[in-house]
Amino acid sequence: MLPERQYLERFKELQKPTIEATNALIGEILPGQSEKQIADRYYKLLEGQGFKEHWYPVLIYSGEITGKPITRRVHLPSENIVIKKNDIIFVDSTPMKGTV
Repeated sequence: MLPERQYLERFKELQKPTIEATNALIGEILPGQSEKQIADRYYKLLEGQGFKEHWYPVLIYSGEITGKPITRRVHLPSENIVIKKNDIIFVDSTPMKGTV
């Protein structure tokens, strides 16, 4: 485990490629895609940034459930939930490298 200062510096470094992958994903989301399709694409974009491990599964949720507190215990990206025009979409990821 890294000392706290080094950990925070490393965390900030890892935010940049995560933000790049997230911004790329946002530009690709279209109505008609399922949450699962979006999550699968996000994993590929994150992998392209060097992230092959994740603390927790990617969480995508949209539509009516965005107004409710959601956890990975009660919801994971679904093929059955399809993005509609003007949906609000939450994207949550926890990619990691080493212990950061």
